[in-house]
Order: sequence, then C-alpha cells, then structure tokens
Amino acid sequence: MSPIMRILNKNQPSSRCVCIMVLSMGKVIVVILDMGQWLHALAPDRSSCPNSSPRVLAFPSGLRI
Repeated sequence: MSPIMRILNKNQPSSRCVCIMVLSMGKVIVVILDMGQWLHALAPDRSSCPNSSPRVLAFPSGLRI
C-alpha cells in the first residue's frame, strides 16, 4: 500500500486536504512541462521566421517576455 493511500485511509481532514493539494500540484506541474515541450517544439519554427524574434512566445497575442 502506498503512503498516499495510507494517508487517505486515515479519516483526518488535514492529511486528506494535503494529499489532494499534492495531487493537484502534480497535475499542474505536468501541464506546465507539457506546455514547455510544446513551446520548445515550436521555437525553431518561430526563430526561423524573419518577422519574429526568438523572445516572442508562440501565443496568438504575441506577448513578449
């Protein structure tokens, strides 16, 4: 049995809340990593375009860092 399941089996609201927070943060980190890989994959195409600088992210609004 994993430690997370052990925490969930205890009926303590605080430990359950902490476990939910850890799981949700893990999902957020995965989404951020996926976005980073997506932007990294698009970066060569963006930098080869003469109208855009390498610092421009591949967003429709063209936000600059």
